[in-house]
Amino acid sequence: MRLLLILSMVTMLSFARCVQSDSGNKRTVDTLVVAAEKPDSLHVLIADLPVQFDSTDVLLYKVGMKAVARRTAAYGRGFEGSESYSFFEKDHVGGSFVNVVFEDKSGVLRELTDLKIEITSMDFLRDIFSITKRGYILYTIIDHDTNGDGKFWSGDDIVSLYISDVDGTGFRKLTKSTHEYYDHVVVKSRRALYFRTREDVDKDGKLTNSDMFHYYKVDFADQDYKLIEYDPLKNLR
Repeated sequence: MRLLLILSMVTMLSFARCVQSDSGNKRTVDTLVVAAEKPDSLHVLIADLPVQFDSTDVLLYKVGMKAVARRTAAYGRGFEGSESYSFFEKDHVGGSFVNVVFEDKSGVLRELTDLKIEITSMDFLRDIFSITKRGYILYTIIDHDTNGDGKFWSGDDIVSLYISDVDGTGFRKLTKSTHEYYDHVVVKSRRALYFRTREDVDKDGKLTNSDMFHYYKVDFADQDYKLIEYDPLKNLR
């Protein structure tokens, strides 16, 4: 997993676990401890404690950078205090993290992706699950430095929409490369997810008033869902 450019490394924890990739191969995930900007703290790449969407049998470990304060010698070894990088509430996970590790009921671990990304939210599609009994997770993700400033930031870079099965398989991008995810809604009676994107028409990495909206539907009526582009304004143009 390609992560951050590490300018100075304090120490390396040999926390290594074998993770099942989509290709079936196992590869090692390492946890690094790197120097933070402040001398009394560290930035740690760490997996959070697991979360589980109700009525599913998969555990999800969010992986991200945490800032932790170092204890003084008077307090002994270890860390004190932390800065959370995500939060979990029912069917929604928000925050900022770089990957997700899935654990099935037999204990097999699967990494979501080996792409360099920032995940800003995950939503379990509960209404679709209640009808089809198939679990899907929707992700908002930054996968490119679209404004060229050398970093990922949801306030400046284009946010994309991704989807996967509840166990992390079938990870797929739904939006086009120059389209910014705008919003979505699930219509339970249609077994569908509707979402809008805004196209960066001049491809300058910025969204302006000259850009265009596009409309899409993800149809879950069949076993294999379908992504369909449509235009509700076609009779008004």
